Amino acid sequence: MKNLSCIQEYIGQNVDLLVGDLQADSRRISVGDVFVAMNGQVQDGRAYITKAIAQGAAAVIYENGDGFSFSSDGIKCFGISDLNSKIPQIAAKFYGEPSKVLKVIGVTGTNGKSSITYYIAQLLAALGYKCAIIGTVGNGFIDNLEATSNTTPGPIELQQLLVKFLENGAQYVAMEVSSHGIAQGRINGVHYERTAFTNLSRDHLDFHKTIEAYYKVKEDFILENKDRVSVVNFDDSMIRGNLLPKLDSKVAETVGMGDGADFLIKEPTAAECGTTFKLSCKNEKEYDVFVPLIGLFNVYNAVMALALVNSLADSYEKLISAMRSLKPLIGRMELFKTEKSPLCIVDYAHTPDGLQKAIAAAREHTRGKLYVVCGCGGDRDNGKRPAMGKIATSLADRVIFTNDNPRTEDPVRIMNQIIEGADCNNYQIEYDRKQAIIKAVTSSSNSDLVLIAGKGHEDYQIIGNVKHHFSDQEIVREVIETL
Repeated sequence: MKNLSCIQEYIGQNVDLLVGDLQADSRRISVGDVFVAMNGQVQDGRAYITKAIAQGAAAVIYENGDGFSFSSDGIKCFGISDLNSKIPQIAAKFYGEPSKVLKVIGVTGTNGKSSITYYIAQLLAALGYKCAIIGTVGNGFIDNLEATSNTTPGPIELQQLLVKFLENGAQYVAMEVSSHGIAQGRINGVHYERTAFTNLSRDHLDFHKTIEAYYKVKEDFILENKDRVSVVNFDDSMIRGNLLPKLDSKVAETVGMGDGADFLIKEPTAAECGTTFKLSCKNEKEYDVFVPLIGLFNVYNAVMALALVNSLADSYEKLISAMRSLKPLIGRMELFKTEKSPLCIVDYAHTPDGLQKAIAAAREHTRGKLYVVCGCGGDRDNGKRPAMGKIATSLADRVIFTNDNPRTEDPVRIMNQIIEGADCNNYQIEYDRKQAIIKAVTSSSNSDLVLIAGKGHEDYQIIGNVKHHFSDQEIVREVIETL
């Protein structure tokens, strides 16, 4: 139980009342909780105040900037203007500001966030530290991730997670920081020990409208924490040209293949079960490195994780050794192979840049022909669809375009926009994603490679407004075992 007096600066009075948790969803209210009734983008939480009280809410905090007022006998009710912008700090204060005890590492960027946080947790474990993860593939510890609907949780849920991790012995939290989470202020109550900016390419323009606005949100996140160590991609032109000059060289560290990078990657070479490369660490020493990961982008991700935790190790040798045992994240260049099957890779690549990098990485490991299965989600940025059609058909030998998550959009409309970009006739269309995967795998030989892109870790497919169970991995396993 917590005393409501801990947030008196926000509710405007000192109230001696023991309460349970903050809840923004009336369905999650337990007896003694505080219902936070925000005026959201989709629903007005104030419409559910009566329901929350009926379920046992001991107090209500609501938005009153538009003149709304509410009172109820025996229930403490507090109106706050501009509640949405204040709730991150209110939640942080209510839960005792756990991010000031934990060391939170925030990773933003278009691609690589999930993998980097996963690698950070593994490297910290090798150094003897317990690290939790918050992100796309789930929240929790690496051996027990719980599914989540948002990359960056809402501000109340975020603080609840941090408290939970702290109680379970976490010393660090590696957290994906999405552009939506930044723009909507969900992370404002979090204290970051270190930050990273992975790269920037087209994504989420349905929300941000322009690439410049999308970039600015991520840049602001780094600059707001510029007194902390920030690791950035030296080879990304927007980051190097716009952000780096604004950072103090004493706390900014760079990863890349370009001369001048603090962590300089040299001679990456595709190996049978991973990638080898040389790594120069701050011009101090050069190391021969092997990671059991596919793709140059995964080399960047692994090195960025190393750069974010390097000061915690007694020597670079410990981290270099730990990198040899890194495990890929589910649905991130995840490998499947039997003696008779082609090498199959399931990856989350769902942007033009992500798809291009995934195909290029797959090509490095392809002995025969390269097949690609991919599509584009519905009710999302449709400007990227022709670009993805062009990338797939120009870089792969054979392509099967299929449904991703069509949601409420017409799959035929989505498909027509994808094939507008196709620059050669090496593709076919199969709307049924399961059949598309089966066709690709059974049409190829064991010297070929099949890349199945777009859904990665997702174990569902959204058609209309219904979420159906669907796993690319499950289908691949079923097919290759029958060959």
